[in-house]
Amino acid sequence: MSEKGYIVTNYHVVAEADQVIVALQDGRLFTAQLIGKDRRTDLAVLKVQAENLPVIPTNAEYNPA
Repeated sequence: MSEKGYIVTNYHVVAEADQVIVALQDGRLFTAQLIGKDRRTDLAVLKVQAENLPVIPTNAEYNPA
């Protein structure tokens, strides 16, 4: 989600986890810290300590083809 290591996932994915491991497509693995979670919206925020992370652009203008 961000170059600072924040990751958005689903609450139900991490709700009962003792440890969360994040695997990137480039093969890197990270242990994630759970920053926040909300059962009602089924959202959770994780954080990893890493550099050169892929990010989702959030300020891009929507331009449907």
